[in-house]
Amino acid sequence: MKRLLLFFFLLNCSLIFSQKLKLPQGWSLISLKGKPAYINLKTGKVTRELPESIREKIEFEDDEDDEIFDPTLTHVVKRGETVRSIAKKYDISVDDINMLNNAKVLKTLAVGKEIIIGYAHNMEEKKDFLKGDISVLKHEH
Repeated sequence: MKRLLLFFFLLNCSLIFSQKLKLPQGWSLISLKGKPAYINLKTGKVTRELPESIREKIEFEDDEDDEIFDPTLTHVVKRGETVRSIAKKYDISVDDINMLNNAKVLKTLAVGKEIIIGYAHNMEEKKDFLKGDISVLKHEH
């Protein structure tokens, strides 16, 4: 009887943990202050709700040219930098950096590694950021 109960217990556990979370295209699972959250990789919007329940329509501004717009604003880690020093450089919080990046990426911070520090709304904002204007990081997501 104990073996039968053990068998059903293990079978039930394997069925529960074998179900992989399927997120809609463009969404990723992140950890936000130790709890699961979801980030829209196109807009940078973060939510604790499952993306299937989000009914918002995402619209993007058209750029004048046909180049593909990547809204991601990144920083390449230099020797001696920490998450705290990077946050200070861009006048953003360490929590913002943690929210935008995988914990594994930040735990193994290494010279030359790219980390996400924000998102631009359009190509003009991205160009301004690349020229050194960090004020684009202060817009609302």
